[in-house]
Amino acid sequence: MSSPHSPQPVPPFPPRTPGRGHVPVLAGIAGLLVGAFAVGAVWLGTSLVGDDDTGPAADAATACQILDGIDTASADALGMVYAYRISAASQLAAAAAKEDRRYQGLASDTHSASQAAQYADIATANKEIEAARAACADL
Repeated sequence: MSSPHSPQPVPPFPPRTPGRGHVPVLAGIAGLLVGAFAVGAVWLGTSLVGDDDTGPAADAATACQILDGIDTASADALGMVYAYRISAASQLAAAAAKEDRRYQGLASDTHSASQAAQYADIATANKEIEAARAACADL
């Protein structure tokens, strides 16, 4: 017999509601599948549309676009954004020249402009940017 002061037995685990524990797992799996499908669709779409935007010609063209966007007449011409853009153009031109010697002049001019910008020599940087722009016009 049980005494009035004995504790009642407690079940070791609360009863489970059937099927409720699987909903978050299934939702997570569905989310992963939808995300994977979206990424795959974007990747497939970008690979099927447009030209091949790789290689030295694309690198040189992008370097020239960067150079065209640099305002050498700006009072803030030697700011960080200016230096970063010249450096980016220099790196792209160097990559193009490494694969194709036709871009050697562009690489040399952009490298000189980048070095001058690092040393805050605005006159030399602007002169080298103009030389690089002329090299772009010859491409």
